[in-house]
Amino acid sequence: GIIAGTASAELLLSWEGGNGSDTPSNDTLNLSGILYGVDLELTRGSSDGWFGPDDSASGGISGASTNASGYKIKAEAGNIRSFLIRNNSGQDLELASFLFDYQSIWDSGPQELKVYYGYGALTGIADNTLLATFAAQGNSGAAVAYDYLDFAVDFQSVLTDYVLANGQAATFQIVASDATDPTGNGVLDNIAYTGRVIPEPAMF
Repeated sequence: GIIAGTASAELLLSWEGGNGSDTPSNDTLNLSGILYGVDLELTRGSSDGWFGPDDSASGGISGASTNASGYKIKAEAGNIRSFLIRNNSGQDLELASFLFDYQSIWDSGPQELKVYYGYGALTGIADNTLLATFAAQGNSGAAVAYDYLDFAVDFQSVLTDYVLANGQAATFQIVASDATDPTGNGVLDNIAYTGRVIPEPAMF
């Protein structure tokens, strides 16, 4: 479905393909973030040029890297990737969605992804709350550049609180499961938070 607030939502932070860093590749709104559990995949990545869905009507954001690299995730140790977002804007930050592309490179790799609210400053939601479960079928031996499966979590339909005040942070997690070979991996790419900074009311 269409992400709530899509019309006003913009790219907040993104991680797009194996630049060797755990920090986001963009920061235009005085936000900060970190990816916990970097394990680079330098020979495969999503080639569609979108964060999440391949059209804006479905909540996707264009402009993602099309390079052949991403972040490995397995169904054994290391099956969790955590993404922190911190609001340093001086204003409130309204979260809209969490977008990502994923492919189980081998048919024996993780075939299911779950997205959790891990922990943070959002109220009314317990730590480690499951927000969404996605089927992610394998594509054995996927090519170097490949149009990965697209996923979107609409925060405004699954969270009772989706606003971070200045200085507050939240961490969301992707967990891989349902692999027939625990050493087989999939690749995450074009990962992004969308939302908007809420301007403070004018003072007269």
